[in-house]
Amino acid sequence: MNITYVKYEDIDRQKYNSCIHYALNGRAWGYKWYLDATARRFDVLVEGEYESVMPLVWDKTWSGRKRLYSPVFTPALGVFSVHVLSQKRMGYFLREVDARFDVVDSGFTGEPSRNQTDVDWNWQDERNLILDVDGRDYDTIASEYSSELLRTLDRSMSSDLLVHGNQKPEKVAAFMEKYYPNGERLQHPMLRILYNAMHRGWGWSTAVTDKEGNWLASNVFVFTHGRIAAIAPCQSPEGRKVGALDLLFDYAIRQAAGRPNIIDFASTDEEHYAGFGGSSERFWKAKKSSKILGVFPV
Repeated sequence: MNITYVKYEDIDRQKYNSCIHYALNGRAWGYKWYLDATARRFDVLVEGEYESVMPLVWDKTWSGRKRLYSPVFTPALGVFSVHVLSQKRMGYFLREVDARFDVVDSGFTGEPSRNQTDVDWNWQDERNLILDVDGRDYDTIASEYSSELLRTLDRSMSSDLLVHGNQKPEKVAAFMEKYYPNGERLQHPMLRILYNAMHRGWGWSTAVTDKEGNWLASNVFVFTHGRIAAIAPCQSPEGRKVGALDLLFDYAIRQAAGRPNIIDFASTDEEHYAGFGGSSERFWKAKKSSKILGVFPV
């Protein structure tokens, strides 16, 4: 199998994005425009004429070792391919990564844990939460909501909350700066993602306010590959008290109902999002750290 290491400046943008677009396991965060928004630097492993690609987001540790990692707003990368991700194909890519990176701390799609004989890494089973709408109407979906979620939605509706679509990105960023973890830093990649997605007709933002217009929750959604991915869910302490973010997700489900789409919560908080009737979708976290002078550095 012909696997080539392609540096960022040599990536064929059109071929790369076409592979992500037609990949059997394509995701929004695989596109070059998305990675340009979230990663400081990345290269790509390419099979043949961009039949399979593996974006490699990397930096260097304090000791100068090359580290592969997952950037912000990105649950998992790995190999994206128009072919079936067979164990053999995955093995070729993982061996290339193992040879080129001293440290690996990244999420992977597919089933790379089967390649334990190819690479000696530690694999952690992670579960992303999704809701397969599958053309069902809203009432059918809502009939599977948990009793706790229904109580929360009753509380939010009795609080006269309002849901607003297509909010200005700058207003979302200002809200994130206050209430999203590391929001002061992460508002900038979020803005780049949202503007790029809106330009392509793939993205939008939603907010929840009280009747006086005070923001209580916001979220950014990106739609590709039949998935509506929640990129940056955020709510204030006041919003949490009245279930503003749950109301926002309920609104997203109402909008998606009747279509063959998937709501991707992009979260491992199974206890919470399972309340929407969601199910878990497995991905893997991989860790590898080579030794320096016989010890594993911190």
